[in-house]
Amino acid sequence: VFNTDELAENLQKQGAFIQGIRPGKKTAEFLRKASFKLTAVGAIFLAFLAVLPGLLVKTDFVTTSIFSGTGLIIVVGAVIEIKTQLESMIVAKSYQKYL
Repeated sequence: VFNTDELAENLQKQGAFIQGIRPGKKTAEFLRKASFKLTAVGAIFLAFLAVLPGLLVKTDFVTTSIFSGTGLIIVVGAVIEIKTQLESMIVAKSYQKYL
């Protein structure tokens, strides 16, 4: 669970801050709003992924299982994992210069 009050307190103890936001309660409020917005966008996206396959099948556009809701989530997850692995390889390669 994302505890915004605890995170704001930890940021304040470490002397860190979010630019343009006062430390303490204002930071917690900002983080709470940002978390809500991100969650709402994610929920809308997942709802879209859940509805899209049904719409595609109704239009006889495509009937393959890769366009099912689960299939799309798996494909997106795989693409994100590949992207993360490639970024890690690039960073590791840049560190090899210093070893």
